[in-house]
Amino acid sequence: MRFVLLGEQATGKSSLLVALYGALVNRRAGELRLIRTVDEVEFLSRGLQAFGRQESLRRTEVDSHARLFVEVAHGDHIVGLDVPDRSGELLKHMLDARVW
Repeated sequence: MRFVLLGEQATGKSSLLVALYGALVNRRAGELRLIRTVDEVEFLSRGLQAFGRQESLRRTEVDSHARLFVEVAHGDHIVGLDVPDRSGELLKHMLDARVW
């Protein structure tokens, strides 16, 4: 399953990814269970630490490849979630240039 987070600058895309990851890691996502992380999650771990210090997350850079890619289980079903985090500047450029 693939989701793409699109939004202008400072709309909370990265914060949403960190919050979802935090809910999965801390078993606060209802019946969803984290099975495994597929990619590097350092970006998400740093985000959780920032949340713990009540600090804002760093902005996603234009050429960043930040994303959440995990396998989760709901009951007997296991799905992979692949959620790339695209920068607001990249979205603006795509809209201005009319190029996806």
